[in-house]
Amino acid sequence: MGQIPIYLNSEQIRILIVGGGKIAYRKCRTLVEAGGQVTVIAQQLLPEFEHYLTEQQIPLHKRLYELGEAAQYELVIAATNQTTVNEQIQQDSQAIICRVDDAKKGNGVLPAVVQRGDFVLSIGTNSASPIFSRKIKKQLSQQFDAHYESYIAFLQHVRVQYKGQKEVLEEVTNEIYVHMTDEERNETLQQFVNNLFEERN
Repeated sequence: MGQIPIYLNSEQIRILIVGGGKIAYRKCRTLVEAGGQVTVIAQQLLPEFEHYLTEQQIPLHKRLYELGEAAQYELVIAATNQTTVNEQIQQDSQAIICRVDDAKKGNGVLPAVVQRGDFVLSIGTNSASPIFSRKIKKQLSQQFDAHYESYIAFLQHVRVQYKGQKEVLEEVTNEIYVHMTDEERNETLQQFVNNLFEERN
């Protein structure tokens, strides 16, 4: 089964999760943390899952899935423990459907994700080993720590301010900028720009 890696704009798609178990809970957290507009349908949920939905003010319908509902959403996660229900959800879906019970039957797979603001890393094994994906996610989470969120925001600012200036844009990808404070980054960059100006004149 071939796969096309793609990032979706979470603010522009409606997401449905059907199921209230551990996998549904994990998928929900991933999607919500990415800014997804999620709705959950589940007759029974893990207590911690239901608490999370209440805390995050995520729409929850505590009932069985109803025929045709999946057609209203752009991304659907079929995460019930009943194959027949998951198959019905897939038949109803008009867009991307992820089957938790059998990933190869759906047309999409949610990868393991490490996100630091606008910096996103996704890990997939084509469903060969979700456990291995989670292991790699843990390693990457440690490697790419919280500093990367402000660093990526800094890169975005520099890209706008120094548009078309390749030397500056390359300079800020230097690893020394990653663990600096914003003040240190700006000071270091300004010194580089000043030196660059002097060299040209």
